[in-house]
This record gives sequence, C-alpha cells and structure tokens, in this order.
Amino acid sequence: MRIINIITGILFLLLSVFIFVSTFFFKQTLIADMFLGATFFPRIVAGFMAVLSGMLIAGQFSPAGKADTRTAGFFFNRKILKPVTIILFLAVYLVLLDYLGFFIPTVALFWSVLLLFKEHKKSYYITGIIFVAVIELIFSRVFQVQLPAGIVGF
Repeated sequence: MRIINIITGILFLLLSVFIFVSTFFFKQTLIADMFLGATFFPRIVAGFMAVLSGMLIAGQFSPAGKADTRTAGFFFNRKILKPVTIILFLAVYLVLLDYLGFFIPTVALFWSVLLLFKEHKKSYYITGIIFVAVIELIFSRVFQVQLPAGIVGF
C-alpha cells in the first residue's frame, strides 16, 4: 500500500468537492438552458476528479495495492520542488485574478512556468500572449462567459 496514493486521493477528493460546491456561487451567463451554463463543465470535471480519486484510494486496498510497501518518504525530495513551485504559482495566480483580471496574471503564470523550466525561446513567450488573448476572445465572444476584469479592465 502506498501511503502517498491515499494522501493524494484524499486531497484531490477534497478539491473536487470544493470545486463542485463553488459552482453554486457562479453567476449565470446569458446563454442558459436547463443543463448548460457556467456551472456545467466545472461540475463535470469535479465529478470525474472525485471518481478517479475514489478509484486511486480504493486501489490501494486491493491485493495488488497492498504489495507495494513504499512509504511517503520518497515523496519529499528534490524532484518535488518544481511541482510544489507550480502549485505556489497557481495560488498567487488565483489571488491576482480578482485584482488584475484574467489577461495579465495568466500571461505571468505562463511565463513563470516557462522560466521555471529554463525555457528561453522568445517565440514561446510571444505564443503565450497570443494563446491567452485567443482564449479570452473565445470565452468572452463565443461562450459569452465573463472573465475577471480586475482593476485593469481586461
């Protein structure tokens, strides 16, 4: 039994519950019918995440899962620094979304991850700006989902 799989499963199960509960506080968009709206996709993702988390936890109690006796000690080494750093980037990103809007924090997150992985091609940074702009246009014009505007206004 791998303790880290149980811990990870529980954490993602809690995250899926948080995401699902958060959807009850979403503002409804202009395009809404019985099932589709701003809450539809996040609820689907939360449901799949909960099912997969449950499978990960349950798999650790099967005979195949009990054969693996490694503990969580291997989890706390240098290999975990980049994923933890990305999680911290995401936490800062979520805070900045309300204040600066969607565009600036998303580009900053994109660039931060590129810098973390020591990527220095300028074309990737330009692609990041274009990608975020296209995503913002698709969500605002096609899906008519209001993205955070922040104090900047875009």
